[in-house]
Amino acid sequence: MTHHVAPAVTANEWRQLRDENGDVAVLFFKQSCPYCREFKPTWNKVAKRLALDEKTQHIPVVKVNVRSYPFVQREVGFRTVPTIVFYRRDQEPFNYTGSRQVDDVERAIRNHYGRRGRRPKKSRPKKSRRGAGHGRLRQRGRKPVGQAVQRFEERQPFTLSDLISLQLAKLDDEYR
Repeated sequence: MTHHVAPAVTANEWRQLRDENGDVAVLFFKQSCPYCREFKPTWNKVAKRLALDEKTQHIPVVKVNVRSYPFVQREVGFRTVPTIVFYRRDQEPFNYTGSRQVDDVERAIRNHYGRRGRRPKKSRPKKSRRGAGHGRLRQRGRKPVGQAVQRFEERQPFTLSDLISLQLAKLDDEYR
């Protein structure tokens, strides 16, 4: 497709694109949803950028109004809109849940369809540099646990830090 705006397609057109082309990026939306209305210009910008690039212009970027086709929502299996799903031939659909910024959505689409058989990487929080304080939580968790047990035995009121310490100790014991 050479559209510069992501076209709204019918349920049958969406199925046809999915089944024949295999690769298709779909925005499922409802016209009455304020979040969908807010996101549509972003989706159109993504469609325009991908359509102007030779490497990605073969990927249809479309919209399906699930208000008009409620059975599509049940068929795909999502509860909220807007929902973005990337379809790829011979693979399970990928439900994109990342950032809704133009650059991030475009990057996710390029990554998904640019690599053979790979899904986009899930975003992970950046690891902090571990210095001398690494493992402090675990070391601190032991001392207050004894205090919390003592308070429990003496039937004294618990503080929030006592409860957290007890929970951390319980989790620590479960994972050993």
